Amino acid sequence: MAYKPALNSSAKEPAQLQIGERKQIQKALSFELKNMQLDKIIMKEGMVDAYWEIADAVDKSAGKTEDFMLFHKFDHDPCYQQKFVLAGVFRKSDDFLFRGNNFPVQENAEKQTKLAMHFSIEIYGNVSDEVIEKTNSLEFPLKHFSTSSVG
Repeated sequence: MAYKPALNSSAKEPAQLQIGERKQIQKALSFELKNMQLDKIIMKEGMVDAYWEIADAVDKSAGKTEDFMLFHKFDHDPCYQQKFVLAGVFRKSDDFLFRGNNFPVQENAEKQTKLAMHFSIEIYGNVSDEVIEKTNSLEFPLKHFSTSSVG
């Protein structure tokens, strides 16, 4: 199927960008998009509303102290009502550590454990050993994907 731009639209689809344009965009973003964490959560039956309340409270509380977070998004799986993904992008390892030691985040992790039937963490990017140790201390399954030289 061929791409058809909307009427009166001059925006390009990513596939239409010239290689040089794509590399410029990637380079511009690479400064900020250093490391990402994905928390994958599946709530127990009947616990979704309680989880939303906890997530909203911790988001408001932690957000006041986490101005270093470049991107923070909380998504709900449209096909599986009990599944959520929390994504956060950080510049450096110290930001991960601050978040892991932030009281509202710790308190939320304890509450989530009671409501969830699954909770796992994925970290993308090169982070310090201290970040991996701290994340492992939370006793949730962890996958760490180090950045390669490709790309």
